[in-house]
Amino acid sequence: MSDIVGRVDLVPHNFIDINYRFRLNGFSTTPRRNDVRLRVGAPIFSVSAEYFLLEEPQGEFGDRREEVSGTIRTLVGDRVTLNARHRRDLNQVGPLEYGAGFFYQDECFGWQFDWTRKFTRDEEVGESDSFFSRLVFKYLGDFSAPTF
Repeated sequence: MSDIVGRVDLVPHNFIDINYRFRLNGFSTTPRRNDVRLRVGAPIFSVSAEYFLLEEPQGEFGDRREEVSGTIRTLVGDRVTLNARHRRDLNQVGPLEYGAGFFYQDECFGWQFDWTRKFTRDEEVGESDSFFSRLVFKYLGDFSAPTF
């Protein structure tokens, strides 16, 4: 029997979103994956949090994962959005990643820039910083590429 997969979305107010996703083992109905997300706030300022549990991972990285993450987003003026985010493994000391970014948008185009610092589980690789930039033309499409 295949896995049982489900999702529940709850929006009790315009400024509150709750999302729960799950995957259960088809034979024993034990949880394989749980993901709970909460977003609170208006477009001018919002906070979101997520709890993620992967009980029965697949593939070569077969570790059980339990993570929490959070994001703060704020609108500055009419055109600029700033954000900061953090993700942590509850079974390890220290963060998995954190970052920040901004998005500018006017009537013709938008520009997004993000920075992320990742802390890998492989000691040979170590931590890394990545920068991402994306340019969006409202009526023509978008172009995106990592800057380095």
